[in-house]
Amino acid sequence: MFKSARLKLTLWYLLIVMLVSLFFSGLIYRITTRELERGFRWGEIRLKAKELNIPLPRRFPERFEDLPLRLREGPARFLLGEDLKTLQKR
Repeated sequence: MFKSARLKLTLWYLLIVMLVSLFFSGLIYRITTRELERGFRWGEIRLKAKELNIPLPRRFPERFEDLPLRLREGPARFLLGEDLKTLQKR
């Protein structure tokens, strides 16, 4: 009787620990991916500003909409997009 209860309790603990672990792993994945994408996007903006000879502020604005219009217009090249996709697959 006690062996059966101990086994059930162990399985429930294992299930709970696995669910918590999966939740935090997913959360860490989402945060890391978002930060990498944001860094790649700002890298692209820096390259575009350098090509257009537009001075950038020392501190980037928090939102994309606060950038100068010349940096926002035009198609996004996203040169590093393949790197991001490779990282997501890994």
